[in-house]
Amino acid sequence: GTASGVDARVDVLSQRLADLYSASITSDIAGSGGDVSILHVSDIHLNPIGVNLARNLAESFAVDAIIDTGDTTSFGLPLEEPFSDLFDDFGVPYYFVAGNHDSPANRRAISAAEGVTSIDRRVVDVGGVRILGFDDPVVTTTRIVPPEQRRETMEAAEPELRQLTREEQPDVVAIHNP
Repeated sequence: GTASGVDARVDVLSQRLADLYSASITSDIAGSGGDVSILHVSDIHLNPIGVNLARNLAESFAVDAIIDTGDTTSFGLPLEEPFSDLFDDFGVPYYFVAGNHDSPANRRAISAAEGVTSIDRRVVDVGGVRILGFDDPVVTTTRIVPPEQRRETMEAAEPELRQLTREEQPDVVAIHNP
C-alpha cells in the first residue's frame, strides 16, 4: 500500500543521509578508540526521516548513547502521541530532554517509549561522561506564551539549574533553550 511505499522511501532517504554523514568522517575520527560517542539530536518536529536518520547515524557511528534535546513533537495535539512509537528500541540508551514544543502529554508519551529515558533534572553517566538534563520550563504548544512571560519563566528556572549544576558537577548540561 501507500503507507509501506512511503515507509520504504523514508528508509532509503534516511540511509542515504546517514551514508553521506558517515563518508564525511575523517580518518582521524574513524581511527580513534576508547572515546565516548554521543549522538545529539534536536528539533525533529514530527519528522520520521529525522528519527530514521538518528537511528542510522547511531548505528553507523556505533554511538554509546543518544541525547535528544527536544522539540520532538510540534503542536501538543493528542494525535502526535503515537509518534513516540518511532523511538522504540534504538539499541543504545536514548536520553530525552523536552523542548518547548513538547506538550506535557507528549513528554510523557516519548518518555514511556521502550528504550527512552527522560533525564529531566537528573544526571546520567555515559561511559564516564556525566550529563545533566533539564526540560524546557516553557511549553508553547498548549497556549501562546508572550516573550516577556517566556523570559520570566526561564529566569525563574535558572536558580534551580545553577544549583543542580553546582551539586552534580556534570560534564554536559543538556537543555533545549539556553
